[in-house]
Amino acid sequence: MRLGSTRLQIAPGVFPPQQDTLAVIDWCLELLRGRSRPVVVDLCTGSGVIALALGARHPAARIYAVDNSGHAVRSATGNAARLTRRTGARIEVRRGDATDPSVLTDIAGAADLVVANPPYLPDGSPEPPDLAGVTEAAALFGGPDGLAVIRGIVAVASAILRPGGWLALEHAAGQQDPVTRLLHHAGTFDSVTGHPDHAGIRRFVTARRRPDGGADTPIASR
Repeated sequence: MRLGSTRLQIAPGVFPPQQDTLAVIDWCLELLRGRSRPVVVDLCTGSGVIALALGARHPAARIYAVDNSGHAVRSATGNAARLTRRTGARIEVRRGDATDPSVLTDIAGAADLVVANPPYLPDGSPEPPDLAGVTEAAALFGGPDGLAVIRGIVAVASAILRPGGWLALEHAAGQQDPVTRLLHHAGTFDSVTGHPDHAGIRRFVTARRRPDGGADTPIASR
């Protein structure tokens, strides 16, 4: 796969880029427009496609890409290095658990944007036909209800976002209502909003880290 003039290399077992994620990337690019040196975290980075897409357009951004798979880290590291040589993008790939705040303690309270395309299929679900046998199970399945990793990411985002920073979180079709409830009940977010992907399917949620201790705003969907 190519990202502009940078070719993405994806090791066996690594979750490949999906069309569903383009809407998430577009939302993040719009959020970052006009910001000179944003701090961005891409959790469950896989091949690094989200980090690279944002770094290609915002080479002055500091981007941290996290994954617990050695195959994914190697793919993302190589892809980031090629983009850096071409554009000067600053992408640091870290191996670690995206649900563990200690992986990013050095930027706690400093991130402008956290974005994630986590494993979200319920355990025991059939693998998508195009991914069956080619992607590590850990990149697909997210616990009995598919929300285990998402819950951890909400907690990590609460710890590392600055007040007023934003979270963009991809999820499976049919999960938007429970994901918005998770964010609403976390107590640290407002402006919780559900979004469709480019096919019109509700596939990701955004939320703002509350800038103060005020009451949550109502959950919105569009």
